[in-house]
Amino acid sequence: MSQFKPHYLKVSDKIFKQMLSNSVQDADKIDQCLNSDKKIQFIRQITEVTNNLYYIDLQRQLWQNYFELGMKQGVWAPRLSKSIARQHHICRTYGFPKHIIERRQENIVQYTLDRLKRYIIKLEQDVIQWKPYVDLTFLSTAINECVRSAQQRLRQEFDYKRKMLVLDSDDRQFIRKFYDPQPDEEQINVAKKIWQTTFDALKAKEQEEILRKRIYLRRLPSTYDRMIYQSLDITKLPRKLVMRAQREPKTVQSIQQLLQQRSHIVIR
Repeated sequence: MSQFKPHYLKVSDKIFKQMLSNSVQDADKIDQCLNSDKKIQFIRQITEVTNNLYYIDLQRQLWQNYFELGMKQGVWAPRLSKSIARQHHICRTYGFPKHIIERRQENIVQYTLDRLKRYIIKLEQDVIQWKPYVDLTFLSTAINECVRSAQQRLRQEFDYKRKMLVLDSDDRQFIRKFYDPQPDEEQINVAKKIWQTTFDALKAKEQEEILRKRIYLRRLPSTYDRMIYQSLDITKLPRKLVMRAQREPKTVQSIQQLLQQRSHIVIR
């Protein structure tokens, strides 16, 4: 996630001032406020602190989702091994013990409060000494709007992670239900082949959507849509798998639920 987080300490003074100016209507006031190197560096540091606070709050929200999901299900499952996750094509990051989630939440909240307190005190003490006078409300608005705008991609990534968290949790529940009846080796092999086929189908669907968006953006003729459908027919499973699945209806019941759950995922 950190690769999507802006870094205000690394951009030039000119770009930094332009970013603040683009965040407010009275852009000329930014130049009046930041009329010295000392002021620019101070506001740059404050903006970076604000940036970190927003980032930490996104982390807090994600950990809260972990906690609420665990409370709702009433289970705090351990993380899956790499081999299990790879065999079933699921994410292994889901599954934190309750005490780790609670401790992480407490650390985030305390860190946020400490940094926020220092931020407010320093801003109030320094700004009132500046000449000409600087409107503290205006400057705070510019900083907050600048940070929020620059973190749009970051928020999208966190939102995607929260959605995947729910789906990953469902995957684990379906897999557990499949193994609860203790299927034999042959039934497990059939299930793995169905999972693999579904995985390949979803990857093909992803490529189809990417190609379709490219075609749309380039405004190519609609005949290309038909070409996509003809070249990417992913609606059928191999005949042998279907026949074997029909012979084992109870074994694959939970697999069918998993396929239905996965089929509506929008793969990015």
